[in-house]
Amino acid sequence: MKTRKLTVMILALIFGVATAVAQGPGRGHGKHKKSPEERAQRQTEQMKIDLQLTPEQTLKVEKVNLKYAQEAKKMREEMKAKRTAHNTKKQEELKTILTAEQQEKHIQICNQKKEKRKMRRKNMRRCMKDANSN
Repeated sequence: MKTRKLTVMILALIFGVATAVAQGPGRGHGKHKKSPEERAQRQTEQMKIDLQLTPEQTLKVEKVNLKYAQEAKKMREEMKAKRTAHNTKKQEELKTILTAEQQEKHIQICNQKKEKRKMRRKNMRRCMKDANSN
């Protein structure tokens, strides 16, 4: 029975590593945040290769890609601000309902969840680095 459990665990580990390797470099949670210019440049280069763009088309496509990359960055920043305001408003409403003890426990639970998410991201980055180095 123990051997069977061990075999299943090893197979699950192998499958997980194979999935991470198959994603390839620059994919998943481990990539750093690129500037709109870097995003537009990378996207343009890929389109140039895939679509055999002429030099004239490449310049025009890069301008379009940069325009939309900058707009996307602005949208992400706006959504982050909205999310923060939304969460703050929620916490203020909860304060009117919860007792001091419940509030403290709620804060502890939220902090634990936050740490858990950080650890998952950290482990994913390490896993991606390991997969990319092979």
